[in-house]
Amino acid sequence: KLEHVSVNVDRPYVGVMQLCQQVRQYLETWQVPSLVQPETSTSLVTSECSSQTHAGLDRKLWHVALYAMTVNASNSIVNRCILEPVMKLSSDSLPNMKALQDAAGKFLDKWHWPGGSKDDDLYSQIQESFHFAYKAVCYFAEGYSFTARGLHRSALPVFVNTCAINNTLISRGDEWAIDCTLFDMYLLDSLKAVNQEALLLFQSVELVEHNEAIRLVDELLVPIVGLLSRSTINMFQDTCEAVRNSWFELLGSDLPGFVVERLQDVLSKFIDSPQDSIYDTDPRKFPPVTTRTPSQLNQIWVRAATDKNLIPRSSLSPQEMNPSNDISSHPHDIL
Repeated sequence: KLEHVSVNVDRPYVGVMQLCQQVRQYLETWQVPSLVQPETSTSLVTSECSSQTHAGLDRKLWHVALYAMTVNASNSIVNRCILEPVMKLSSDSLPNMKALQDAAGKFLDKWHWPGGSKDDDLYSQIQESFHFAYKAVCYFAEGYSFTARGLHRSALPVFVNTCAINNTLISRGDEWAIDCTLFDMYLLDSLKAVNQEALLLFQSVELVEHNEAIRLVDELLVPIVGLLSRSTINMFQDTCEAVRNSWFELLGSDLPGFVVERLQDVLSKFIDSPQDSIYDTDPRKFPPVTTRTPSQLNQIWVRAATDKNLIPRSSLSPQEMNPSNDISSHPHDIL
Protein backbone atom coordinates (compact mmCIF):
# COMPACT_ATOMS: atom_id res chain seq x y z
CA LYS A 1 0.00 0.00 0.00
CA LEU A 2 2.93 2.36 0.60
CA GLU A 3 4.69 1.68 -2.69
CA HIS A 4 2.64 4.32 -4.50
CA VAL A 5 3.20 7.11 -1.97
CA SER A 6 5.34 9.78 -3.63
CA VAL A 7 7.68 11.67 -1.32
CA ASN A 8 9.58 14.90 -1.74
CA VAL A 9 12.04 15.02 1.16
CA ASP A 10 12.30 18.81 0.74
CA ARG A 11 8.56 19.11 1.32
CA PRO A 12 7.97 16.33 3.86
CA TYR A 13 4.54 17.62 4.92
CA VAL A 14 2.96 16.67 1.59
CA GLY A 15 4.45 13.18 1.47
CA VAL A 16 3.79 12.45 5.13
CA MET A 17 0.15 13.51 4.93
CA GLN A 18 -0.26 11.33 1.85
CA LEU A 19 1.36 8.46 3.74
CA CYS A 20 -0.98 8.89 6.73
CA GLN A 21 -4.00 9.20 4.44
CA GLN A 22 -3.13 5.98 2.61
CA VAL A 23 -2.52 4.02 5.81
CA ARG A 24 -5.63 5.39 7.53
CA GLN A 25 -7.78 4.50 4.54
CA TYR A 26 -6.37 0.99 4.55
CA LEU A 27 -6.83 0.52 8.30
CA GLU A 28 -10.36 1.94 8.34
CA THR A 29 -11.57 -0.39 5.59
CA TRP A 30 -9.47 -3.43 6.46
CA GLN A 31 -11.14 -6.21 8.44
CA VAL A 32 -9.65 -9.33 9.98
CA PRO A 33 -11.14 -12.15 7.87
CA SER A 34 -14.17 -13.54 9.66
CA LEU A 35 -13.78 -17.20 10.58
CA VAL A 36 -17.46 -17.78 11.39
CA GLN A 37 -20.79 -16.90 9.84
CA PRO A 38 -22.55 -13.76 11.16
CA GLU A 39 -25.24 -15.76 12.91
CA THR A 40 -22.62 -17.69 14.91
CA SER A 41 -20.07 -14.92 15.38
CA THR A 42 -21.16 -13.86 18.85
CA SER A 43 -19.71 -15.53 21.90
CA LEU A 44 -21.65 -18.46 23.31
CA VAL A 45 -20.53 -17.42 26.78
CA THR A 46 -21.66 -14.19 28.39
CA SER A 47 -18.67 -12.36 29.83
CA GLU A 48 -18.85 -9.69 32.49
CA CYS A 49 -16.32 -7.76 30.41
CA SER A 50 -16.78 -6.28 26.96
CA SER A 51 -18.63 -8.59 24.59
CA GLN A 52 -16.71 -9.11 21.35
CA THR A 53 -16.64 -11.91 18.82
CA HIS A 54 -14.25 -14.81 19.36
CA ALA A 55 -13.80 -15.24 15.61
CA GLY A 56 -10.24 -13.99 15.87
CA LEU A 57 -7.78 -11.72 17.61
CA ASP A 58 -9.26 -8.39 18.64
CA ARG A 59 -8.95 -6.20 15.53
CA LYS A 60 -7.44 -3.25 17.40
CA LEU A 61 -4.35 -5.31 18.28
CA TRP A 62 -3.24 -5.61 14.67
CA HIS A 63 -1.88 -2.04 14.69
CA VAL A 64 -1.48 0.66 17.33
CA ALA A 65 -3.28 3.11 15.01
CA LEU A 66 -6.32 0.82 15.00
CA TYR A 67 -6.13 0.79 18.79
CA ALA A 68 -6.08 4.60 18.77
CA MET A 69 -9.12 4.66 16.49
CA THR A 70 -10.97 2.34 18.86
CA VAL A 71 -10.65 4.85 21.70
CA ASN A 72 -11.68 7.69 19.38
CA ALA A 73 -8.35 9.47 19.40
CA SER A 74 -7.89 12.61 17.29
CA ASN A 75 -6.46 12.54 13.77
CA SER A 76 -3.13 13.92 14.96
CA ILE A 77 -2.74 11.11 17.51
CA VAL A 78 -3.68 8.44 14.97
CA ASN A 79 -1.24 9.93 12.46
CA ARG A 80 1.63 9.81 14.93
CA CYS A 81 0.70 6.18 15.70
CA ILE A 82 1.15 5.56 11.98
CA LEU A 83 4.40 7.48 11.51
CA GLU A 84 6.46 6.24 14.43
CA PRO A 85 6.21 2.52 13.48
CA VAL A 86 7.27 3.49 9.94
CA MET A 87 10.53 4.79 11.41
CA LYS A 88 11.23 1.34 12.88
CA LEU A 89 10.81 -0.61 9.64
CA SER A 90 13.79 -1.81 7.65
CA SER A 91 14.86 0.94 5.26
CA ASP A 92 15.09 -1.58 2.40
CA SER A 93 11.69 -3.19 3.00
CA LEU A 94 10.23 -1.12 0.13
CA PRO A 95 11.96 0.68 -2.76
CA ASN A 96 10.86 4.09 -1.44
CA MET A 97 11.01 3.31 2.30
CA LYS A 98 14.16 5.36 2.87
CA ALA A 99 12.48 8.42 1.36
CA LEU A 100 9.36 7.79 3.45
CA GLN A 101 11.42 7.55 6.61
CA ASP A 102 13.39 10.70 5.81
CA ALA A 103 10.18 12.63 5.28
CA ALA A 104 8.52 11.17 8.38
CA GLY A 105 11.62 11.94 10.45
CA LYS A 106 11.67 15.58 9.39
CA PHE A 107 7.96 15.87 10.07
CA LEU A 108 8.21 14.26 13.53
CA ASP A 109 11.13 16.54 14.46
CA LYS A 110 8.80 19.54 14.06
CA TRP A 111 5.76 17.85 15.57
CA HIS A 112 3.39 19.80 17.79
CA TRP A 113 0.15 18.66 19.38
CA PRO A 114 -2.95 20.64 18.32
CA GLY A 115 -4.52 19.75 21.66
CA GLY A 116 -1.42 20.56 23.69
CA SER A 117 -0.58 18.48 26.76
CA LYS A 118 -3.98 16.76 26.64
CA ASP A 119 -3.10 15.14 23.29
CA ASP A 120 0.38 14.31 24.57
CA ASP A 121 -1.06 12.55 27.63
CA LEU A 122 -3.60 10.59 25.59
CA TYR A 123 -0.92 9.54 23.10
CA SER A 124 1.26 8.22 25.94
CA GLN A 125 -1.71 6.36 27.43
CA ILE A 126 -2.52 4.78 24.05
CA GLN A 127 1.07 3.59 23.60
CA GLU A 128 1.18 2.09 27.10
CA SER A 129 -2.28 0.54 26.84
CA PHE A 130 -1.58 -1.00 23.44
CA HIS A 131 1.62 -2.49 24.87
CA PHE A 132 -0.33 -3.87 27.85
CA ALA A 133 -3.10 -5.31 25.66
CA TYR A 134 -0.63 -6.96 23.31
CA LYS A 135 1.35 -8.27 26.25
CA ALA A 136 -1.83 -9.73 27.79
CA VAL A 137 -2.55 -11.72 24.64
CA CYS A 138 1.09 -12.83 24.43
CA TYR A 139 0.78 -14.05 28.02
CA PHE A 140 -2.43 -15.86 27.12
CA ALA A 141 -0.69 -17.52 24.15
CA GLU A 142 2.12 -18.64 26.45
CA GLY A 143 -0.37 -20.08 28.93
CA TYR A 144 -2.31 -21.82 26.19
CA SER A 145 0.88 -23.44 24.87
CA PHE A 146 1.40 -24.87 28.38
CA THR A 147 -2.16 -26.20 28.66
CA ALA A 148 -1.89 -27.77 25.21
CA ARG A 149 0.91 -29.91 26.69
CA GLY A 150 -0.92 -30.54 29.96
CA LEU A 151 1.40 -28.27 31.94
CA HIS A 152 -1.25 -26.60 34.08
CA ARG A 153 1.18 -25.79 36.89
CA SER A 154 3.16 -23.61 34.51
CA ALA A 155 0.05 -22.19 32.84
CA LEU A 156 -1.76 -21.10 36.02
CA PRO A 157 0.48 -18.17 37.10
CA VAL A 158 0.73 -17.05 33.46
CA PHE A 159 -3.06 -16.85 33.19
CA VAL A 160 -3.18 -14.96 36.50
CA ASN A 161 -0.83 -12.35 35.02
CA THR A 162 -2.87 -12.28 31.80
CA CYS A 163 -6.02 -11.34 33.72
CA ALA A 164 -4.13 -8.84 35.88
CA ILE A 165 -2.85 -6.99 32.81
CA ASN A 166 -6.30 -6.92 31.22
CA ASN A 167 -7.89 -5.79 34.49
CA THR A 168 -5.58 -2.77 34.41
CA LEU A 169 -7.06 -1.89 31.01
CA ILE A 170 -10.64 -2.62 32.12
CA SER A 171 -10.17 -0.05 34.88
CA ARG A 172 -9.59 2.52 32.10
CA GLY A 173 -12.80 1.53 30.31
CA ASP A 174 -14.02 -1.47 28.30
CA GLU A 175 -12.83 0.03 25.01
CA TRP A 176 -9.21 -0.19 26.24
CA ALA A 177 -9.37 -3.87 27.21
CA ILE A 178 -9.55 -7.25 25.48
CA ASP A 179 -12.61 -9.48 25.82
CA CYS A 180 -11.81 -11.48 28.94
CA THR A 181 -14.01 -14.55 28.36
CA LEU A 182 -11.19 -16.78 27.11
CA PHE A 183 -8.77 -15.44 29.72
CA ASP A 184 -11.16 -16.28 32.56
CA MET A 185 -12.11 -19.72 31.23
CA TYR A 186 -8.54 -20.91 30.85
CA LEU A 187 -7.49 -19.44 34.20
CA LEU A 188 -10.23 -21.32 36.04
CA ASP A 189 -9.66 -24.55 34.09
CA SER A 190 -5.97 -24.52 35.06
CA LEU A 191 -6.85 -23.76 38.67
CA LYS A 192 -9.19 -26.77 38.76
CA ALA A 193 -6.57 -29.01 37.12
CA VAL A 194 -3.81 -28.00 39.55
CA ASN A 195 -6.19 -28.44 42.49
CA GLN A 196 -7.14 -31.95 41.35
CA GLU A 197 -3.49 -32.88 40.96
CA ALA A 198 -2.68 -31.54 44.42
CA LEU A 199 -5.57 -33.48 45.99
CA LEU A 200 -4.34 -36.76 44.52
CA LEU A 201 -0.74 -36.12 45.58
CA PHE A 202 -1.80 -35.09 49.08
CA GLN A 203 -3.50 -38.42 49.71
CA SER A 204 -0.45 -40.40 48.62
CA VAL A 205 1.42 -42.53 51.17
CA GLU A 206 4.65 -41.46 49.43
CA LEU A 207 6.16 -38.59 51.39
CA VAL A 208 7.74 -37.04 48.28
CA GLU A 209 4.36 -36.80 46.53
CA HIS A 210 2.69 -35.55 49.69
CA ASN A 211 5.28 -32.79 50.07
CA GLU A 212 4.79 -31.82 46.43
CA ALA A 213 1.08 -31.37 47.14
CA ILE A 214 1.91 -29.06 50.04
CA ARG A 215 4.15 -27.03 47.76
CA LEU A 216 1.34 -26.65 45.20
CA VAL A 217 -1.01 -25.55 47.97
CA ASP A 218 1.43 -22.98 49.35
CA GLU A 219 2.77 -21.59 46.06
CA LEU A 220 -0.28 -21.74 43.77
CA LEU A 221 -3.62 -22.73 45.25
CA VAL A 222 -3.86 -20.68 48.45
CA PRO A 223 -2.52 -17.37 47.03
CA ILE A 224 -4.52 -17.64 43.79
CA VAL A 225 -7.75 -18.68 45.54
CA GLY A 226 -7.24 -15.78 47.93
CA LEU A 227 -6.69 -13.41 45.01
CA LEU A 228 -9.70 -14.58 42.96
CA SER A 229 -11.99 -14.70 45.99
CA ARG A 230 -11.86 -10.91 46.14
CA SER A 231 -13.24 -10.68 42.60
CA THR A 232 -16.86 -9.72 41.99
CA ILE A 233 -17.12 -12.18 39.09
CA ASN A 234 -19.47 -15.00 40.10
CA MET A 235 -17.63 -17.81 38.33
CA PHE A 236 -14.41 -16.85 40.13
CA GLN A 237 -16.14 -16.97 43.51
CA ASP A 238 -17.91 -20.26 42.67
CA THR A 239 -14.68 -21.94 41.54
CA CYS A 240 -12.77 -20.77 44.61
CA GLU A 241 -15.52 -22.11 46.85
CA ALA A 242 -15.42 -25.45 45.02
CA VAL A 243 -11.64 -25.66 45.50
CA ARG A 244 -11.95 -25.01 49.23
CA ASN A 245 -14.80 -27.52 49.60
CA SER A 246 -12.78 -30.22 47.82
CA TRP A 247 -10.21 -30.03 50.62
CA PHE A 248 -12.76 -29.98 53.42
CA GLU A 249 -14.32 -33.12 51.93
CA LEU A 250 -11.10 -34.97 52.77
CA LEU A 251 -12.05 -34.76 56.45
CA GLY A 252 -14.33 -37.76 56.05
CA SER A 253 -11.82 -39.83 54.09
CA ASP A 254 -9.69 -42.71 55.33
CA LEU A 255 -6.30 -41.01 55.34
CA PRO A 256 -2.93 -42.00 56.82
CA GLY A 257 -2.26 -40.45 60.24
CA PHE A 258 0.42 -38.00 59.12
CA VAL A 259 -1.86 -36.84 56.27
CA VAL A 260 -4.71 -36.08 58.68
CA GLU A 261 -2.41 -33.96 60.82
CA ARG A 262 -1.24 -31.89 57.87
CA LEU A 263 -4.76 -31.56 56.47
CA GLN A 264 -5.73 -29.31 59.37
CA ASP A 265 -2.84 -27.02 58.49
CA VAL A 266 -3.90 -26.92 54.82
CA LEU A 267 -7.52 -26.12 55.71
CA SER A 268 -6.45 -23.26 57.95
CA LYS A 269 -4.48 -21.78 55.05
CA PHE A 270 -7.56 -21.82 52.81
CA ILE A 271 -9.66 -20.25 55.57
CA ASP A 272 -7.10 -17.54 56.31
CA SER A 273 -6.19 -16.69 52.70
CA PRO A 274 -3.58 -13.92 52.58
CA GLN A 275 -4.99 -10.43 52.18
CA ASP A 276 -1.97 -9.28 50.19
CA SER A 277 -1.41 -11.28 47.03
CA ILE A 278 2.07 -12.55 46.25
CA TYR A 279 1.30 -11.73 42.61
CA ASP A 280 2.25 -8.27 41.44
CA THR A 281 -0.58 -6.29 39.86
CA ASP A 282 1.61 -3.78 38.00
CA PRO A 283 2.03 -4.99 34.37
CA ARG A 284 5.29 -3.06 34.08
CA LYS A 285 6.88 -5.43 36.58
CA PHE A 286 5.75 -8.69 34.97
CA PRO A 287 8.45 -10.96 33.54
CA PRO A 288 8.79 -11.01 29.74
CA VAL A 289 7.21 -13.73 27.63
CA THR A 290 7.67 -14.80 24.04
CA THR A 291 6.37 -12.14 21.67
CA ARG A 292 4.40 -13.48 18.74
CA THR A 293 3.22 -11.75 15.58
CA PRO A 294 -0.48 -10.82 15.23
CA SER A 295 -0.96 -13.70 12.78
CA GLN A 296 0.46 -16.21 15.25
CA LEU A 297 -1.59 -14.75 18.10
CA ASN A 298 -4.67 -14.94 15.91
CA GLN A 299 -4.00 -18.60 15.18
CA ILE A 300 -3.67 -19.37 18.89
CA TRP A 301 -6.74 -17.31 19.77
CA VAL A 302 -8.86 -19.17 17.20
CA ARG A 303 -7.63 -22.56 18.36
CA ALA A 304 -8.23 -21.68 22.02
CA ALA A 305 -11.75 -20.45 21.28
CA THR A 306 -12.45 -23.56 19.21
CA ASP A 307 -11.31 -25.78 22.09
CA LYS A 308 -13.94 -24.08 24.28
CA ASN A 309 -16.64 -24.40 21.60
CA LEU A 310 -16.81 -20.63 21.17
CA ILE A 311 -16.13 -21.18 17.47
CA PRO A 312 -17.74 -24.14 15.67
CA ARG A 313 -15.09 -26.45 14.25
CA SER A 314 -17.23 -26.83 11.13
CA SER A 315 -16.62 -23.16 10.34
CA LEU A 316 -12.82 -23.56 10.14
CA SER A 317 -10.88 -24.30 6.99
CA PRO A 318 -8.55 -27.35 6.85
CA GLN A 319 -5.55 -25.01 7.19
CA GLU A 320 -7.05 -23.41 10.28
CA MET A 321 -7.84 -26.83 11.74
CA ASN A 322 -4.30 -28.10 11.12
CA PRO A 323 -1.86 -25.16 11.03
CA SER A 324 1.58 -25.99 9.67
CA ASN A 325 3.62 -24.27 12.35
CA ASP A 326 3.90 -25.24 16.01
CA ILE A 327 2.31 -22.55 18.16
CA SER A 328 4.37 -23.49 21.18
CA SER A 329 7.80 -22.79 19.73
CA HIS A 330 8.19 -19.33 18.21
CA PRO A 331 11.25 -17.60 19.73
CA HIS A 332 10.49 -13.98 18.84
CA ASP A 333 11.72 -10.73 20.30
CA ILE A 334 11.10 -10.30 24.01
CA LEU A 335 8.61 -7.60 25.01
